[in-house]
Amino acid sequence: NLGNGFQVIGDYSQAIECYQRALKMEPNNLDFKLNLGNAYSRMNSYEKATQIYEEIINLNPGNPSAHFYLAQIQLFLGNFQAGWMEYEWRWLTIENDSKPLKTSRQAWQGEPFEGCLYIWAEQGMGDQILHASMLPELRKFPQKKIISKPVTNTLVG
Repeated sequence: NLGNGFQVIGDYSQAIECYQRALKMEPNNLDFKLNLGNAYSRMNSYEKATQIYEEIINLNPGNPSAHFYLAQIQLFLGNFQAGWMEYEWRWLTIENDSKPLKTSRQAWQGEPFEGCLYIWAEQGMGDQILHASMLPELRKFPQKKIISKPVTNTLVG
């Protein structure tokens, strides 16, 4: 798709024009809509991107990529509750090559409990550094904390 080529070289305005033309020919093509949303997002037009992702979700509630991209915008804008809920869709996207931690325990939702809290590094190094900035917040919880080793296979040597 020509629009994808324009996105690769950072010409998001041209990419948007291509996706809009493609959508005139195939108005129900969710891939075109998703690409259009991504181009708007990369141009920092978060309101337009959000509208497109929400439209995709309304048409196909099980579209993991639309949920995931919407999560990224919500988190970036500081809408943490909505963003973290949508972020759970990352496990189902083709863009994510990591897998959820297999455990018999439920994910912690911030409630007090007896036992140990395992903090798992599942993202790339940049995200791990960002999320590590939140670790001091955990001091208010009495549980023992175990932090996994960082994921290093995403580093470029």
